[in-house]
Amino acid sequence: MPGSFAPAALSWKNASLVRRLCANQALIKGWPLYLLDKYIYAPAGLNRYDLKTRLNELKLQLKNAIMFQMDMNIHEGTYTKEKAISYMTSGGFISGAEAERIWTYLVLNPGDAALAYIGYQELLDLEKEYRKIKGANFTTADFLQKVLSHGPVPLRALKARLAS
Repeated sequence: MPGSFAPAALSWKNASLVRRLCANQALIKGWPLYLLDKYIYAPAGLNRYDLKTRLNELKLQLKNAIMFQMDMNIHEGTYTKEKAISYMTSGGFISGAEAERIWTYLVLNPGDAALAYIGYQELLDLEKEYRKIKGANFTTADFLQKVLSHGPVPLRALKARLAS
């Protein structure tokens, strides 16, 4: 299921108080990106020949990569507001009003925008490692079920659990 609902809901199912209160935000925010990229748009061919849908998908991926980069650069002090907004509007195909909103979000929530991109990359790595472990027995349904069965635990712990 695309969206952050599935891992968030599973964090409440049979979880300790700490896991409920401190769920892994990288997994929760990276989950929708991972599913859209790996299992919904590409192999399913969802609106494969509809260029508007494909461009929207690519814009979403670009926006997440830009937000990750902006989050790092803004808090390092290398990007001013004008430079960041210029970069988002010229290179990221983001409107001026949305770039202003993203700027405000990034300034008020340091590190938060990076979580979706980090979670997405970690899930890709996790799938690659799980494919190596399972070999010919790998199934997508099994992988997704295993990932969600542990709830949004830290990805390092999830890697160890999937390996066993």
